[in-house]
Amino acid sequence: MKNVDLLLVIISATAEFRSSYRSTGNMLSYKWYEAFYILIGIYVLDEAETRAIRQFALNEMHRLAIDAA
Repeated sequence: MKNVDLLLVIISATAEFRSSYRSTGNMLSYKWYEAFYILIGIYVLDEAETRAIRQFALNEMHRLAIDAA
C-alpha cells in the first residue's frame, strides 16, 4: 500500500503540469503531465490499495484527462 499523501502530491503536480501545458503548449510540461498521470494510474491498478483509494485515483484521472475542461 502506497502513501495517500504521496498520491495527493502526484495529483497536484499532474494538475499543475496539465495547466502549464494547456496555457503554453510547452511539450516538456506535457511530458511531465504524462509521467505523473501514469503514476496516478499505478494507484488505480494496485490491488493492494483499498477500493476507496483506487476509485479516488480513477476519478482524478478522469478529471485530469487532457481533453477535460
